[in-house]
Amino acid sequence: MRYEVENTDGVREVSPLMGKDNNISYTRDNERRYDFKKEIKEITFQGDDFKYFLSIEQGDDRCKLHTFRIYNDCQSQLPDDLKFTGTFSSSDGKWDIDRCTVKFKVKNLDDYTCMDDSDDDINLFDLGLDTYSVDMGITIGYVYDTEERVGDTYFYKDIIMYLICPCDYDPGDAWTLFDACDGTTKRYIREIPQLNNGGKIVYDSNFHQIDNGFDLKEALQALLDETCGGGTTIVSEFFQWNAPYPSDINYVTGELNKYKFIRLFQKSDVKRPNVSNNATKAETTFKKLLEAVCKTYNLGYQNRDGEFRIEHISWFEKNLGIDFTKSKKNEFRLKGTRKYSYDAQKLPKFEKFSFMEAGSADFVGADIWYDSNCVNNDEENKSENSTEIITTDVMYCIENGDSESENVSDDGFVLIACDEEGNILYEPGILDSAAIINNTLSWAHLHRDLWKHGRVLEEGYLNNELTEFASTVPTIKQDKFNVLLECFQIRSFEPLDQLRSTLGWGFIQAAELSLIDCTLTIDMNLEKIVSKNPEDVFGDFDSDFDPDFD
Repeated sequence: MRYEVENTDGVREVSPLMGKDNNISYTRDNERRYDFKKEIKEITFQGDDFKYFLSIEQGDDRCKLHTFRIYNDCQSQLPDDLKFTGTFSSSDGKWDIDRCTVKFKVKNLDDYTCMDDSDDDINLFDLGLDTYSVDMGITIGYVYDTEERVGDTYFYKDIIMYLICPCDYDPGDAWTLFDACDGTTKRYIREIPQLNNGGKIVYDSNFHQIDNGFDLKEALQALLDETCGGGTTIVSEFFQWNAPYPSDINYVTGELNKYKFIRLFQKSDVKRPNVSNNATKAETTFKKLLEAVCKTYNLGYQNRDGEFRIEHISWFEKNLGIDFTKSKKNEFRLKGTRKYSYDAQKLPKFEKFSFMEAGSADFVGADIWYDSNCVNNDEENKSENSTEIITTDVMYCIENGDSESENVSDDGFVLIACDEEGNILYEPGILDSAAIINNTLSWAHLHRDLWKHGRVLEEGYLNNELTEFASTVPTIKQDKFNVLLECFQIRSFEPLDQLRSTLGWGFIQAAELSLIDCTLTIDMNLEKIVSKNPEDVFGDFDSDFDPDFD
């Protein structure tokens, strides 16, 4: 390994004191991020390196930032392989003047640091983005019996909302049919109790459009540029954003892509589409909006080589990496390692989903759940998937248009799926008969189309129906073990790849690479166990059961 420090003085090769504290650890605490975070606890310097850093500590520029890098340089004919980057300053040091040593706590620096460190909300309206309108395909208006005016505010009594829609549209049981289909349209009405109980609206003519929205890709790209300084392009085959191979077919559903034209609205503009004073604040961070979008569509993301990729979880390749059972050097290390348990945290009985707000059955959704003794059947054994800042129930927002509504706040965002001409999509209901605008993005429809991947068991209940799922998460937890990596394996090691141990192919949950002896300690989960012969106490070390390896 080769170590260097770079600062305003230039680049200096250093020789840190080797020990467990400067092992490289690999962790992945965000299931939506398809990358591992690399960290080292601290690094210790002595001798000439200590003198160098002490001179900076005692100088006029002690607060300068040092960038610390670790390279794998064991294959001289190949370029050095960067294994870790971090930063520290003199203030991160523990100084021992008597022993002439200093220990620095190192902060990880990677492609996600800028977004992880950015907590300040950004107003999308300050970023110079184009705005878009969408057409609801229905017309909504209000009628009322009496009107009172106090200053510039109109108060209305006995308010009735009406809806004119195509004959095949079903707004749900909350609406009463008033005029039957005339061959093209029909009319529904409903009372708005919260408005009749001291509420207020700004009256205008009926409306069928919602304006002042953003294109989701443009919003995310602008937030990323503002947060990380530019130079990284968002790409997605799922959404068809900057896709190298354009397609009208979505690779998850195998059908026409319903997610190519997604608009993002500040929620007050959806609650009150008929007002003249649109929203001027739509504040969020890149990370918050990204995570909410991923939780909606069952997506993951990865930032590499100038491309920030956002895809469905099924897209991320599960490459086969190192097969340690084929290594004679690891035969002794792997003996007695066929020990496992089950990762209880990944075996919830109920998987719950929620938007910031939702009204009708399809948007509220139903739990995905499992009728099996393979999960913990405690009623409290559940996982939560909450989008936090996003809702998709457009009609529920409009029906609760009062700025002081207790049901739908003015804060947050609304995601809307539309076609290329800006018409909001809708389709037949699933949990009820209602065909409500934007139900393409209801939990019921999202579950049916996008959430059969990454489930707890191979079979469970989705939309209240027993369903066979497309893929499951690995829940078999092998006891921690360690292996020796050769130089070329350190260079090619990718913690996202599947690795083969004595129980079969599995996925790293956490790992630690010792820079002293090149051993890798692994926490690994498997989807299934391949080696099952209890009489073979050492395990099968190759696929053809060669006795030389057993």
